[in-house]
Amino acid sequence: MLSSHDLLFNTFAVLVLIPLAVYSMITKQLLPPETFMGKVYRAEPYMLAVGNALLLLIGFRGALLLMAHYGILASGIMEKSGVFIGVPFLVLAVTELFLLGRGALKVKQRRLG
Repeated sequence: MLSSHDLLFNTFAVLVLIPLAVYSMITKQLLPPETFMGKVYRAEPYMLAVGNALLLLIGFRGALLLMAHYGILASGIMEKSGVFIGVPFLVLAVTELFLLGRGALKVKQRRLG
């Protein structure tokens, strides 16, 4: 049973994060180039794809939790899906942090050099 806070968060994940990630994947629009993160995203081209995949995983997990809460999905399936969502989420999160660090170093080196 999900609390009202969990219902709100998971509904937000489904209704907002999934469409935003899909829109970002279609347009591939980056941040303005004069900002620090805009420079990092341009230095590391895969950061956008990895970040969008993270948002999709959060949205899909929210959708699964909502389906389990309303009885559309069996609770046993939700327990098994934790591994199939959790492991890729961990890998993508570590990859995103690695790319962020590497991109920040590239931007710093360009500024100094």
